[in-house]
Amino acid sequence: MNATGKNEAKTPAARAEQNPRRSSAPWLPALVLGLSGAVAAGIGVAWHPDLLFAFATEDAPLAWQQGMLLVASASVCGLRAQGAAQKRQGSASWFWGVLALCLLLAALDERFMFHEQMQDYLFYTVADAAPAARPWIHALLALYAGVGLALLFFLRRLASRAAWRWFWPAITSGLAAIALDIRYDTIGMQLYEELLETLSSTLFLCGLFREAAPPSTAAPADDSLPVSASNHPPNGSSR
Repeated sequence: MNATGKNEAKTPAARAEQNPRRSSAPWLPALVLGLSGAVAAGIGVAWHPDLLFAFATEDAPLAWQQGMLLVASASVCGLRAQGAAQKRQGSASWFWGVLALCLLLAALDERFMFHEQMQDYLFYTVADAAPAARPWIHALLALYAGVGLALLFFLRRLASRAAWRWFWPAITSGLAAIALDIRYDTIGMQLYEELLETLSSTLFLCGLFREAAPPSTAAPADDSLPVSASNHPPNGSSR
C-alpha cells in the first residue's frame, strides 16, 4: 500500500468505522450532566429562599429546564432517525423518529400541563357526572404506561450497553417521581418529585449523547462508506 493509502486509513472517519464502539465522545454525557446541574443550582440560588416556587410548581423555572431537556433529547433522537434512514435501517429510523415525536409531545405537556388538565377534567367532571365511567378513565390513563413500556422495549434492543448505563438510572429516578406523584399530594413532596423528574430527563439525555455518534463518523457525500455499516453492530460484527 502506498503512503497515500496509509494516510487515508488513519483518518478519523476510517478509525471510527473500524472501531465503532469508540465513536461516541465519552465527555458529552458528563458535560450535559454538569450543565444541567449548574442550571438547577442557579435556579435555586436566584429564587432563594422561595425554593418551592422555583422547583415545586408546574410552571416553575425548573419546569422550563425539564422542557428544554426533553426538546434536546428529541433533537438527538431526530438525528439518530436521520442517520438510520441514510444507512437503510428502516425499523431503527422509525423508532428514533417516533421517540423524537413522543419527547416533543412530552416537552409540550411539561409546558402547558396537558395531562394534568385532562386528569382534572376526567376525574372531577366526567367521573362526578358518570361514576360508572371511572374504571374506563383508569384504563385510559394506563395507556401512558403502555406507550412507555413499548418504547423501552425497542430502546433496549437498539441502544448500546454504554447508553443503558445512563438509561437505567434515568428510568429509576423517573419511576420514583411517578410514585411520589401518586402517593403524595403536598407541595413539599412536589418539590422532590420535580427534582427527580429533572434528574431523569438529564440522565436520559446523557444516555442519548452516549449513544449518538459524532459528525466525523457519518458517511461522506460521495457515499464511499458502506450504507449497511452500523455505529453499534451487535456482538462486534459488521452486520
